[in-house]
Amino acid sequence: LREDAESGQALADNLTELLPAGSRTSATPNGFEALIEIGERRPDVLITDLGVAGLDFFRMVHFLRDHARERLMVVVLVASEADRAGVRERLPEDVAVLGVPAESANLAARVWALLKDGP
Repeated sequence: LREDAESGQALADNLTELLPAGSRTSATPNGFEALIEIGERRPDVLITDLGVAGLDFFRMVHFLRDHARERLMVVVLVASEADRAGVRERLPEDVAVLGVPAESANLAARVWALLKDGP
């Protein structure tokens, strides 16, 4: 879920190469389309950043965590340590908050570690 569709798709494409066979990734051009896709595809992991225009980001994350039919891991990418601390305070404990730039290999490794071990 990224407002910058090109960089979001590039990240999704790079992650696809690093994940086990059968894994699917996608990027959407805006938050509203992402929410529709989340409802339709029911992903295991949502990777997002704070730049979701037109939506209350924190409310969206809380809503997704509270209403997901299955377990949904949410990973939030933030630009700085200062942002990271502030964001961490406003999100549920089980949401992972990672710094950026997130190199695809590092992000894939972190996501699989979180899936294996929990948040």
